Amino acid sequence: MPSISVWIRPVLLIAATLVAFVGASGCSSDGAPPRYAPAADTTSWTSTGAPVIERLETLDFAVMDSAFAALPRLPLTRHTRTDIFTPDDSLRGRLRQTWAHRPDAAPELLDEERSGTVPDRDLWGLAPRADASALPQNVVRDAYPDTPSFLEARNQPAYHYGIRRDTLDSQIPVDRIEVVARDTDDGRNVPIPYARVDLLPGTSTVVSTYLVRAERALLYSEDSVFHIALQARPDGTWLPRDLRFRTRLTVPLREAESVQVATTLIPD
Repeated sequence: MPSISVWIRPVLLIAATLVAFVGASGCSSDGAPPRYAPAADTTSWTSTGAPVIERLETLDFAVMDSAFAALPRLPLTRHTRTDIFTPDDSLRGRLRQTWAHRPDAAPELLDEERSGTVPDRDLWGLAPRADASALPQNVVRDAYPDTPSFLEARNQPAYHYGIRRDTLDSQIPVDRIEVVARDTDDGRNVPIPYARVDLLPGTSTVVSTYLVRAERALLYSEDSVFHIALQARPDGTWLPRDLRFRTRLTVPLREAESVQVATTLIPD
């Protein structure tokens, strides 16, 4: 099956093309609610509004970049699960694979398990085939445009912004920022209805993120989730640990399709 990064770029390219077409034709989005935005506990926020926006404006993804760049130099085990869903979001098929990666050696498939129906084809026939043995690529730049909608001044009234202390799964403390679209006409039409960013305390260093996209137009709708979480090594460096990408795309003349790829990396 294709890797996460191979799917993301074609899906976003298709979305951008359709947005341009719809914009040129003068049509607007239908405001259907996002599928994958989680509920946020706003009562736990310790700070809201402008101070949170200021932190968001200085997000630093350098640690994520270096974490992915280090993967080819390290021995590790990669577990990947690909889920294929029906139009009503029931599970249609699943593919599990376990790969061993060693520096300067070809990846080794240790285990593979299929259940249900897993199509042996590209996603919607639109993405090129990818090498299932390849290490995951850094997709954070695909998830976050240069200026996310929640940082555009004209969109800020459509959002709630909050921050609180939390921990990663490894019990590392973080400053957790949440951006939640308001339940208003403007909030129901923003392309990023929810974003969560975990920063090392008192810094702008991003070590985990969860971002939801909800694009609505006359000719298509897209709902996607991007999740990337790093893990700290004993020597203080960071590596990717959990990655998840899910997308559901509906276009004319064919039923909606939805795919999720979840990857866990374990250093040896």
